[in-house]
Amino acid sequence: MPSLSFAGVRLEDGFTSHWLSPGSLFYIRAVGAVVNTTIMLKFAVFDQHPDYGDSESARKFKDIPLSATLSWMGYCLLSIYLVYSLVLSHKYRDRVQALQQPNKDEENQDADVDHGREPTEEELPTPVRVMFVAWELIITISFVVSVVFWLVLFRFRAETFFMALALHLFNIMSTIPELYYTKWVPQRSHWIVIVAFGVLYMTSAAITYAAVDQWVYTFLDPNEMGFVAYVLYPLLIGFGVLVFVCVRKCACARDRRAARLAVDEALEMQ
Repeated sequence: MPSLSFAGVRLEDGFTSHWLSPGSLFYIRAVGAVVNTTIMLKFAVFDQHPDYGDSESARKFKDIPLSATLSWMGYCLLSIYLVYSLVLSHKYRDRVQALQQPNKDEENQDADVDHGREPTEEELPTPVRVMFVAWELIITISFVVSVVFWLVLFRFRAETFFMALALHLFNIMSTIPELYYTKWVPQRSHWIVIVAFGVLYMTSAAITYAAVDQWVYTFLDPNEMGFVAYVLYPLLIGFGVLVFVCVRKCACARDRRAARLAVDEALEMQ
């Protein structure tokens, strides 16, 4: 991804935590991968939608392929990301362990491991770059989907409440640990990834409309919303960028808290 900056992104920060051991982080991801992949496959097989009521727009929504919804796309990305992170955790296990080793014996230290400097972009393997961008994307999408669903789309119906929770709450339960328990911080310049994904999704929604003569979400349908729908397109993408900025601030706050705790612990030991 030559157009994106990865300056200062450390390989080991995606597989280590301020609060957990690398092994604990691995098992949390493993549980998330199993749960989210199971949910994704369940809905893919049965192609079920949460029931939003008996209105005409709600009935029409049931005719839309589930794969066209942002919720299901987000679940696919999340499941793929979690499985991919497990593969890379195993692939780079020895390197991460080496980077975590204290520099006790400089003569025996691997020449590729330098604990005293910031990594250059060229040193970050391409698979880890892909994982990093996916990490930024799945966290942002999960929050956007959940906020839009619970504040705009949700209508309580007891018979489909569990389905709504599965599609719009369990994803957050997997992405919050990714934000809190890793050490990565979203890159400022990567807001363009969110914009690009938003444009791609709007394009896929238009393709779905051309195929089945129905928009995925009524509030994006120019036939019903008129000019407002065209205003909502950039607003929703802008909301995604705002969420991305908030995610970055949360990651920075996490690191500041860890640094303060480390200083406090060092002072107590003196």
